[in-house]
Amino acid sequence: MIRDPFLADMNSNSFPPSDKEKHGTKYTMLTLQHKQGKMDGPSEQELYNLTKLISELHPEIQSKTLVKIQEKVRTNLGLYQFFLDYGMYSDFFIPWLLQIPKALALEVGFGYGYDITGKWRKIPKEDAFYWWVVREGMFIYLRERAVRAASLIEGKKDILFLGAGYLPELRYVGYQAKNLQRIVAVDSDADIPKSELFKSLDGLKNIRLEYHTGNLISTLKDNIELFDVIVMNGVMSYCYDKILDIIWLAIAKIKPGGTFLFDLQLKEWNIVRDALVFDWKTDPPMTLIDDTEKVINMVESRCRNLPVQVSHSVDSNHQSITFTITRFR
Repeated sequence: MIRDPFLADMNSNSFPPSDKEKHGTKYTMLTLQHKQGKMDGPSEQELYNLTKLISELHPEIQSKTLVKIQEKVRTNLGLYQFFLDYGMYSDFFIPWLLQIPKALALEVGFGYGYDITGKWRKIPKEDAFYWWVVREGMFIYLRERAVRAASLIEGKKDILFLGAGYLPELRYVGYQAKNLQRIVAVDSDADIPKSELFKSLDGLKNIRLEYHTGNLISTLKDNIELFDVIVMNGVMSYCYDKILDIIWLAIAKIKPGGTFLFDLQLKEWNIVRDALVFDWKTDPPMTLIDDTEKVINMVESRCRNLPVQVSHSVDSNHQSITFTITRFR
C-alpha cells in the first residue's frame, strides 16, 4: 500500500502539531534581527559553552565538526537558539544541518539520516529530532509528494524523473511495481550514483532503472523518446525563469494520455525559516511563490490551445502548489 510511513505518528497525541510562533517566527526573527544588527549574536563564552554541552552530550563528535557549528551559529542567533532548544540533544540534527542543501538532507523527511558517528540509520523515536521528522511542514510535504508521484506512476511503462535525487518515491512509501517498468532518472548531482545510499535502489523488483547525470532542459530537448509520466518534484522552483519553456518541452515528451507532474514552493513560514535559520541556500536560488493566482494563470495560459488538461492543488501544510498536465491526444 502506498502511504506516508509516519501516518500513525501524525495521528498520535504523542507528537503535537508544530506551532508557527514557537517553531518558526521565534527563530526567524532572531536570525533576521541579528543579521540586521538589531541584536547581538552569541558571545565567545556562549559559543564555548554550547560546544562544551554538545561535546558532553555527544562524546564521539569530531573537533572539526564543533568548529563548523561555531562558525554557523556565530553569525546566526536563531540557529544558536535552535541548538539550545532542540538541536544539541539530537544525534542526527548536526549531520543533517551540515548536509544542507544537498538532496541527502531531504532523506530526513522519511526518517533516515547520518548520526553523529557518521552511521546511516533510521532515526529512533527517542531522538529529539524525531518530532521534527513527523511534524515539520516541509518534511510532511516531501512525503505527500512522494505518495502522489508513486501513485501516479503505478502501472505505467515508461517514466522520467527530472531532478530525481535519491528517488524517495520508490523507496519509502510502499511502492511496488507489479509489471515491468522502465524508469529514467536524471539529476545534476554527480555524487548521487556514487553514494552508498544509491545502492538501495539496486534490485528493485520489476524496475529497470537508468540513472543519468545531466541537465533537465537538455534531457527534454535531446531525448527523442516519449514517456507515460514525467515527474519533476522539487526542481521547478530552481528554474522558475524557464518554467514556460520547460512546460512546452515536457508536453512534447509525454505520450497521449501521459502526465507531466511538477510543483512550486510557496512563500510559507516553514520554508522561510529553513532558508534563514538553517541557511538553506541554493545555486541557483529558489523562487518562492506568494501569488498563487498569478502562477496558475501563467501555467494555464501556456497550455491554452494545446491538447492538454491542467489541474493544480496545494498540499495540506501549504508548502507547495502542484500542477498536473495530462495530454489527451
